[in-house]
Parts: sequence; C-alpha cells; structure tokens
Amino acid sequence: NAKAEFRLRAAAKVMCSEVIAKLEPAEIEIERAANVVAPLQEVSGSAGAEPVKQAEEIVQLASDKVSVAQKFLEMRQRNATGVAKACLSEVEVRVKAATKRLDEVRSGFRQVHERQTCTSLLPEVGEKMHAVNMAVNKAQMVLAPCLAESPDMSVDDRLQAIKEGDESMKVANKATSAAKIIIAMKMVEVKRFTADVAQEVVKQLQDYQRQLEGSLKM
Repeated sequence: NAKAEFRLRAAAKVMCSEVIAKLEPAEIEIERAANVVAPLQEVSGSAGAEPVKQAEEIVQLASDKVSVAQKFLEMRQRNATGVAKACLSEVEVRVKAATKRLDEVRSGFRQVHERQTCTSLLPEVGEKMHAVNMAVNKAQMVLAPCLAESPDMSVDDRLQAIKEGDESMKVANKATSAAKIIIAMKMVEVKRFTADVAQEVVKQLQDYQRQLEGSLKM
C-alpha cells in the first residue's frame, strides 16, 4: 500500500544518504589531492622531497576515504532489495566515478614520485664517476714522466714512477668496476618506472657508461 511504499522509499533515502555522507569527504579529498599533484607534474626534474611527501600523504588520505565509502556501500548493498537496491545502484555510479578520478590522481602522483626517485639515483652514480675521474687523473699524472721519457729521470725514479703508476691503475680499475656495478643496478631499477619519466635518467646513465668505456684508454 501507499504507506508501506512511502516507508520503503524513506528508508532507502536514509540508506543512500548514509553512503553519500561517507563518499562526499572522499570526493573532497580527491580534488584536494588533484590540486596538490597537478603543479608537481609540471615541475621539470625533482619537485623536492617535502612537497612530494605532502602530496603522498594527501593522496593516501583520499584513498583511505574512498575505501571507507566503497566498503560501506558494499555492506549496505548486501541485503538491499527493491527501492533501496535501485537507490544504492545510483550511488554506486558516483562511487565508481570517484574511484576513477582517484586512479587518475594516483597515476599523476606516481609520475611525480618516480621522477623524484629517478633524480635521486644520479648523485650516487655521480660520486662513483668522480672517484673514477680522480683515480684516472692521478694515474695519468704519475705515469706522465715515464710516458714522456724525460731524460732528467733516473732509472730508480723511473722504476718508482712505474710502480706508483701500477698502483694508481689498480685503484682506477677498482673505481671503474664499482661505477659499472652501480650503473647496472640503477639501469635495472629505472626499468620499473614509466618510460617518459625514466627516459632522461637512462640517457644520463648511458652517458656515464660511455665515459667509463673511454676512462682507461690512456
């Protein structure tokens, strides 16, 4: 009858309102996250550790709120029938739209986070390359008089220079090996990132590899 129908519709409305009450804070947090992530995507290179950390926290908060809304909806749908089920189906469309929007924001943040991580990979490699350059330069400096066959060098001085040069070359070879290892490790690490983000880092790592190939060609 009319009274029963009214009560069913009223109960369905209350049920849907409860789900929407869980969903609306999630929608707000999603847009807040989007507004934080979007400017970071425009930054060339690293956006900075602190802004990325803050963005990560906001994205996570949005994710948590969407999860709460989804679980609450599923719980209400479990035993819903008739009018209530139809009403919840309409709310479900809105939940799915929020989830899709969240996925877009997450994807944008992933790029920001990957760019931050990729940028942090290079200083460590740079330190190894610096060690290679220092070791090679020292070896060249030590061996230069011998290679020039300076007439002012005594036999003993020449032998000492060769000995020191040999030790310097060992250090240079060790530094080069360490650099090759770290570059190979970083190449593997970069492969799990999206191509657009990793492209610049891969290019720099390849440049380092070429430098190493010629570092000991003296």
